[in-house]
Amino acid sequence: MKELDLIVVAADKDISEAMKSLLRHRAKALKIRKIDFHIIKHSRHDPGIRKDAAVELLRPYLNLAKYALVIFDYEGSGERSKSPRELERHLEKLLERNGWKGRASVIAIDPEFEIWLWKGPHSLAKALGIEPHRLSNWLEEQGISLNEKPDRPKELFDKILKELLDEPHSSGKIGKLATEIDLKGCKDRSFRKLRQKLREWFGEEKVDNVP
Repeated sequence: MKELDLIVVAADKDISEAMKSLLRHRAKALKIRKIDFHIIKHSRHDPGIRKDAAVELLRPYLNLAKYALVIFDYEGSGERSKSPRELERHLEKLLERNGWKGRASVIAIDPEFEIWLWKGPHSLAKALGIEPHRLSNWLEEQGISLNEKPDRPKELFDKILKELLDEPHSSGKIGKLATEIDLKGCKDRSFRKLRQKLREWFGEEKVDNVP
């Protein structure tokens, strides 16, 4: 295998497809250069990553990839004793001890990946091809605040697909959305950390650290 700029471990197919779209099609929006990357899915999903930071999975790439990203849903990991930030730091230390010092970052998405899509009803409606007022009215009917991000973003996203588009959940849909969703002003901490790390490694601009 040729040398890579980045190796990504994703907890599931949704994250894998989203990262593929972001890195392949949204480099300009992320303010990074085009990179050579490879994405692998963890067979044990979120709990598997929580347990060992995908150390063994990443071992073959130690000398093949310049940097590594490990991304998973905090909600599905089963972690209860550590916050998302604490869990990230714990797993990053495991990677450091296994040869990735200064070259790896772990991102625990709280609660679930779909929170990245939720910049607001207007942005999501546009990406889905739904009239914004139709989505806003539907959310109000569900008793969901238009000014706050949902507590169960995956569940809500799937309900929107089913009731407003008559479509099932699909990773392909997630990947397509990642190419179209407005990335500007996304305030989710885990997404800001992702953007920061990518710019730090592959961009020209300095960005503020995300705790």
